[in-house]
Amino acid sequence: MARPCWTSVTTVACRHPNTSDDPRERSLLDRESARSVQIASSGLGPALPVEIFVRLGTFHCGIGVRRVPSPSPYKHQQITKGESKMDMSDLERRLTRLEDIEAIKQLKVRYSHICDDMHNPDNIASVFAEDGIWESADFGTAVGHAEIRALFVNFKNMFSFSQHNMTNPLIEINGNHATGVWYIMGPWNFSQTGAKQWFALRYDDEYVKTDGQWKYKHLRVALRMAEDR
Repeated sequence: MARPCWTSVTTVACRHPNTSDDPRERSLLDRESARSVQIASSGLGPALPVEIFVRLGTFHCGIGVRRVPSPSPYKHQQITKGESKMDMSDLERRLTRLEDIEAIKQLKVRYSHICDDMHNPDNIASVFAEDGIWESADFGTAVGHAEIRALFVNFKNMFSFSQHNMTNPLIEINGNHATGVWYIMGPWNFSQTGAKQWFALRYDDEYVKTDGQWKYKHLRVALRMAEDR
């Protein structure tokens, strides 16, 4: 449980010592001559009552210090049952969207790890839907798990090294479908020629959520730059 916030309140009251002990007269004099000053300061801790009495000239002064809980800084608003349901529904939608975006980012990371594992043909189908498409005007096109696997067998023979540094994700969620744009800049080594190049590419992805899991529906990759290094 959160600790309460307390406010220290100091009260100073002065009264002439010759005041009558009659309650009625004392009440009248208190109203006419008593002077009170309250000094508030923030603090934390339990109530600590303290009283100090001093003689000041012809007046007796009493000083009392006490701590009382401060009012909450948050205003309580009355929410109707309908409003509460609406707010919770909106919160659930927003939370689901954030979870979906994060899941798609993780999907792209898994894809990158597979590619940088010598374009592992045995694992690449795990990130694609059954009828998923890998498409590139520069590297070829494959439809379905079998063709995508065969394409990555070619990549494994073509490249001896790659580093997929994915950046700048722009992800849009629409229910169980989503799109994503990514950019990549990284080094590639060619197996047969020994050439070493920098590649800059752009990915335009389509995703589908099946059985609660996001998969690639259509991956498009375009080579934007290739430079020797």
